Amino acid sequence: RWIDTHILDDLAETKLAAQAEALREREGLGEVRIVTGARIPYMETYALKPLTGVAEPLTQEQEARKREIEEEIAEIELLAENEGYEPEEDEEQRYAALQAELTAIVEREVVIDPEQKATALGYVVLGQDGTPQIHHQLYIAPVSDEGSGEADDDGDEGDDNASVETQENDTADDARPVMSQRLREMLAMMKTELLAVHVASDPAFALDLGTFIMIDRESRLASFDMPSDLRASVPSRLLPDFKPETAAAGEWTKLDEGLDRSWLHHQAVPDRYDAFCALPDDARAAWLGWAIARTLHAVPAGRREAGFLDHLGRKLGINVAAWWRPTALTYFDKLTKPGILALFEEIGGLELRMRYSGSKKHDLAASAERLFGGDVIIEPEIQERALLWLPDEMRFAAPESGEEPTSPDNSEHDLADMVNKEGGNEGDQSFAQAA
Repeated sequence: RWIDTHILDDLAETKLAAQAEALREREGLGEVRIVTGARIPYMETYALKPLTGVAEPLTQEQEARKREIEEEIAEIELLAENEGYEPEEDEEQRYAALQAELTAIVEREVVIDPEQKATALGYVVLGQDGTPQIHHQLYIAPVSDEGSGEADDDGDEGDDNASVETQENDTADDARPVMSQRLREMLAMMKTELLAVHVASDPAFALDLGTFIMIDRESRLASFDMPSDLRASVPSRLLPDFKPETAAAGEWTKLDEGLDRSWLHHQAVPDRYDAFCALPDDARAAWLGWAIARTLHAVPAGRREAGFLDHLGRKLGINVAAWWRPTALTYFDKLTKPGILALFEEIGGLELRMRYSGSKKHDLAASAERLFGGDVIIEPEIQERALLWLPDEMRFAAPESGEEPTSPDNSEHDLADMVNKEGGNEGDQSFAQAA
């Protein structure tokens, strides 16, 4: 066992420094710093700006292939608009393959050019096997002002005396123990552990803190000074070009615009945090709901993850038919003419199907939108079935063999009320002020 561990640390840092210099020359970096661990400490990079590269331009071959794929995709989509078109399974697979190939061409890997590297700052960390390696994230090297500490040659005797006094103070400061990188990291871990156990012991404080961390990172264009990995990021959209104009989308916009953003005007994180904690309970509760809800993924029916979304919808007692009705744009235009007529027959029998069978596909989709939206004067029983009809993919369906209880009563309370009910003591508030 090593007794003088600082000697071992010095030996390790000396060896790592030599290997880091070799890596710097090989990678063409302007500066490297060593970290005797697998991760870069937060305090090392909180004030640094990450270096971002640019995607390489497409080659002529890739540009040509991109145009070919886009033309073929356009042809397939044009065929799908025909009334009697029924795609085969191999055609659907071909369409998916083309989309995947197009994505691979368009979404190119970001590259950092040699000129950027020459002025970049990199960190050498230890890999899983203990081998030194350059961390994948590079930073813009800070510019030091070398002349700021130099004395003025034209200074008078008083300046000289001040300089001597400063040097004496510096000498006194140098008498402090010299800390290795490892020791600083050990102290940082113990300090954060102390903070964490106190946060965990105060659920109300933790709730405010967690909400703030999530929304601060998502509400600012660049937030590199947040010492937490907690996030509430929006998942990638399944269809980037599809923006439905539904009642739910309108309600979300209204909710988003109603959030109190006054705390965002502060520059420093502590100031923003204190300003957020000073908001009323309902304002902070609204931010929490916003942060959590936006993380939900859109999962097509049939996939395993969709079961949990269905469970949440049943637990909230959501009346889908009251919130969403199929329209030509969002549903019927994507069906074939026989498919639309089959829906007419489902709610009104063969007679209703025959009544609309002579319509063209476009007119039929428009008629279906009015019928299923309750805008057509028709027999009351047919209208009732039309207003309640939903595609299975829009239902929060229960599992076939499951007996999961639902709690529709929860929908009668807002988020703040539900959270406050968690407190067991009288007067306890989950959204209490966090000082």
